[in-house]
Amino acid sequence: MPEISTSAPSVVVPGNLDGVHRGHQALIEHASSIARSNQLCVVALTFEPHPAQFFAPDRAPAPLCTLERKSKLLKAYGVDTVHVANFDRAFSELSPESFIESVLIKQLNAQAIVPGKNFHFGKNRAGNTEVLVHLGKKYGLKGDAVSHVSLGEEVISSTRIRECLKSTRVAEASQLMARAYDIEGIVTQGKQIGRTLGFPTANLDEIQTLVPSQGVYLIAAYLPGDTQKTIRFGVCNIGSRPTLNTGKAIETHLFDENIDLYGRTLRIAFLEHLRDEQRFEHVDALKAQIAKDVEKAKVMLSSVSPHLWSLLSR
Repeated sequence: MPEISTSAPSVVVPGNLDGVHRGHQALIEHASSIARSNQLCVVALTFEPHPAQFFAPDRAPAPLCTLERKSKLLKAYGVDTVHVANFDRAFSELSPESFIESVLIKQLNAQAIVPGKNFHFGKNRAGNTEVLVHLGKKYGLKGDAVSHVSLGEEVISSTRIRECLKSTRVAEASQLMARAYDIEGIVTQGKQIGRTLGFPTANLDEIQTLVPSQGVYLIAAYLPGDTQKTIRFGVCNIGSRPTLNTGKAIETHLFDENIDLYGRTLRIAFLEHLRDEQRFEHVDALKAQIAKDVEKAKVMLSSVSPHLWSLLSR
């Protein structure tokens, strides 16, 4: 689909949209139905930096997506254009009506807007969905809020996903996101201890998003820029490597692969938690456990749905 100018008549999905989880996907799906019926384009309006990062950087939560990854996922789910608003002091002081007039109407040519139920905007978060619908009528803007999406008794949210990832519950995070959570970084030169154990690993660095809690995981991996879009599988250890006492690391061993990854970007998606990190009495015991982890992971992989990594290469 060709890029659509943000001046084209649009239906706007506003929000931080961090993680592009099932709640966000429901907004996009609803906006897409409106767009098809009214010949509009779907625009996602997001903010950079995250308002929490702007107001309280020391207390801001770690993001679930980089801006680049978020933009690609939004388009994969049906957004035509991603509009990134620079969240600075001037933007934070816009009144709710100024936000509607200057951003939604003048910049994005919005004809309709599809916010989540907890969307707030304008100075001091004075605007909410009710204010948006009320003020929007003045400009002919149709407001159509979408109810929260829940899993079990709890609403799906970025906060809930972070809680899952911080407690090794990556399978639950996958349910909330309708895909496996992924991170990416640069493969750096490690101590090559894994190679001496018979399980060479890629050490991931320069990660800009939330890293799951310590443990061993079944993962899917992708090399951005790979023209073949090959998905590989393996195990990843996140932790302090207590047996070898070599410090914290994120180490990924790819099954049956022997490729040079140094200096390349690697994206990994967490499919299942295998076990907690533990200390072994000697290196041979660690080596034996890694072999068990690999075999267990390969067995588990046969029952994991491919939809969990279907967007890994997007």
